[in-house]
Amino acid sequence: NISIDDRTFTLSESEGFYQSVNQLGIGDYTACFTIEEVPYYQECVALTIAAPETLSATYSLDDINGILSLNMEGASLYYITNTHQGVQTSSVSVNGKTNVTLNKGINLIEVSTDLDCQGSLQYEFFISEEVLFYPNPTKGEVFLYVGGSDNQVECRVRDIRGNLIKQVTKSVSQPRNVSIDLGNYARGVYFVEVSSPTVRQTLKVVKQ
Repeated sequence: NISIDDRTFTLSESEGFYQSVNQLGIGDYTACFTIEEVPYYQECVALTIAAPETLSATYSLDDINGILSLNMEGASLYYITNTHQGVQTSSVSVNGKTNVTLNKGINLIEVSTDLDCQGSLQYEFFISEEVLFYPNPTKGEVFLYVGGSDNQVECRVRDIRGNLIKQVTKSVSQPRNVSIDLGNYARGVYFVEVSSPTVRQTLKVVKQ
């Protein structure tokens, strides 16, 4: 038999005298072995369960191509999960380095290990569809091409001080062109914020 943490287990030859003991916290323990056929026999050994390394990660993001490069430390096995629009994709890394392909829109990345006590790391990344615009400078209208497949975009116009001066929702259909009219505003620099589930872009426009 083996006793540890106020629990006693019977070792059997059929199982190779092997016993796994779970749910032991960080700290010092004493494991004592006894043999039923040998009265008064007991041998004890001191055990220490140390805290694992802290799980950490650094990353670099290629938002043009939607590639996230992760460099993880603290374990030998890592689980990476990407949740996008409620759908999860998972991968495993054994050397602490991996690339994750991100989708257009919000990507929720979680990094964990095979040790629950290390917790997990969570990140949020947004990969935007492309937005092209012309003319710039403009005397009035600005025409925007909005990539992707979203049916609507929210457009906000701010002045150089950051004040919101216009907000409008635009329907987007093929060939995915919309326009913003700055004709009633004074000359200067304006920022047009374009947003939707897969678009987050800020455009700097000069009004002549």
